[in-house]
Amino acid sequence: LKNSIVINDMKAQRQVLSATIGSLENRIDSLVDLIKFSPIDGEKPFQNFLGTLGKIFGSTAGLILRFHNDGSTECLARLDSSQCPKLEPFEEKIVKTIQENPSKKVIVQEKPGGPKLYGYPLSNGSRLNGVLLIQIAENQNYESGLIDVVAQLAKEHLSLLVLREERDLWENFYQTNLKE
Repeated sequence: LKNSIVINDMKAQRQVLSATIGSLENRIDSLVDLIKFSPIDGEKPFQNFLGTLGKIFGSTAGLILRFHNDGSTECLARLDSSQCPKLEPFEEKIVKTIQENPSKKVIVQEKPGGPKLYGYPLSNGSRLNGVLLIQIAENQNYESGLIDVVAQLAKEHLSLLVLREERDLWENFYQTNLKE
């Protein structure tokens, strides 16, 4: 009887460990996908990036905004693609806060016990290229360091996209002007 109880406990522990290992493997695979991400692949590449990000953190809400030089804003991706590109009032407030202080991230919790909304500036040097917003349930125990690393990846990928676009514009400009 005693051995039977010990064996059952060991089986339960093995199942828990197997589930934990499987979850960690999935997370690692998702992180590798984020690292290998290329902002020039596909029609809406940041939608894939944000989808993978949502999978890692179990998020249902999130978005990546891009700020253009002319002052316009473009929604590059939204986790819930059924939502219109227009920002919710609390999202606008967070974006405005980040624009006023682009060197700091913002963490907002609307209701106690509710999900936290993380807002990260996506900048290249002193230039703010965009914002990453991701909502994570409070019961999800993720290290803020992991969230910071993923936000850094988003920042680098968006900067790379912007720099490539600007390089193409300058190359086209010089080609047309040097032909004359």
